[in-house]
Amino acid sequence: MWLRIRKYYFAVGRVLGALAGVVTFLLAWIFLISRFGLIFGVALGWIPAGIVALIVSLLVRYAWGPLALIAAFVLTAPLWDKRHDVPRLTARAEAYAVRQLKWADHTIQRGAKWTRQEARKEGLIKP
Repeated sequence: MWLRIRKYYFAVGRVLGALAGVVTFLLAWIFLISRFGLIFGVALGWIPAGIVALIVSLLVRYAWGPLALIAAFVLTAPLWDKRHDVPRLTARAEAYAVRQLKWADHTIQRGAKWTRQEARKEGLIKP
């Protein structure tokens, strides 16, 4: 059973790796042509494009499963995270920024002789 799963895993990896390699090669070669001009880009750009395409192709060929799991986790995380509350986080960040600005203002006014105890008394930092 494990041999069959392994066989299918590498068969899918070969197809995805080949596609990723071809796409990477073409995009890298186009980038190098636009970066170094038509003569040098076409004549010599295929060498680094081929190296990058080979690395990407091998990475996708053998690690497409973990890469797909990571991509699925990243893309679906906001759907199952019930604690994701942007307005509340924004309000906390705003309150923190206001406290920091008050701290900086009082520090400048007092000539940098402001102590943490005085700041707690003024309510600038939490006790």
